[in-house]
Amino acid sequence: MPARFGRVDALVTSAGIVAVAPAMTCDASEFERVLSVNVTGSFLLARAAARMMQAARAGSIVMIGSVYRIGGAPQRTAYCASKGAVHNLAQSLAVEWGPLDIRVNVVAPTGTRAPMVQDLIDRGLYDLVGVEGRTPLGQLADPQDIAEACAFLCTPAARMISGVILPVDGGWSANAFVLKRNDG
Repeated sequence: MPARFGRVDALVTSAGIVAVAPAMTCDASEFERVLSVNVTGSFLLARAAARMMQAARAGSIVMIGSVYRIGGAPQRTAYCASKGAVHNLAQSLAVEWGPLDIRVNVVAPTGTRAPMVQDLIDRGLYDLVGVEGRTPLGQLADPQDIAEACAFLCTPAARMISGVILPVDGGWSANAFVLKRNDG
């Protein structure tokens, strides 16, 4: 791609997988697979893009994290650990690559109406009613909501935003008391 267009201005690392299994029985290879895709994949893509951005002394990298980095979730040990690592990775890279004018941020959604979440809902492994009940805006995000947050972080309007974890979660992470939504 750089050969055709000349440079890389922005990168969003959005590949991610989840393994649903009790921690006591989670297979080590499955745990490592989640870490490999979610963390190592994000690192390798970011490093490759940053090497190209370095020449232009400009660029924006956005990694997809998760609100689950702030706490645990049953049967999602590998996923939670991987998203916590993605958040720390992004902040470390933001500090290291800031002098090169390369910004690194995280968009941290909660449930998103995307195929991975729908598969978990269909298999009874995702409490849609519970998540929507905890979310002050009362609904899951659409993929477009996440894409627009990523796009903003890649624009010149966000030129002074780096090392930030931006929740795009309808207020889910602000709801520390896990109260049901108030409809009026």
